[in-house]
Amino acid sequence: MNEYRVYHRANSSLDMVIKMNQTDEEEVSFLAQEKASQSVKLPVRLLYEDDGYYVVRINDLSPN
Repeated sequence: MNEYRVYHRANSSLDMVIKMNQTDEEEVSFLAQEKASQSVKLPVRLLYEDDGYYVVRINDLSPN
């Protein structure tokens, strides 16, 4: 798995481009949690998907 990240300070979000090797039959889901408080789940939205590449946006990141 490879990834690339872009942090958007203005709206406290993070975009990630993730490349995964998988078969077409496998379903993929994404989950994000705060590093300091792993019980806090963050909203994740799939923005784009094509040929094993996924672009996801994680919102409501803590400034820390």
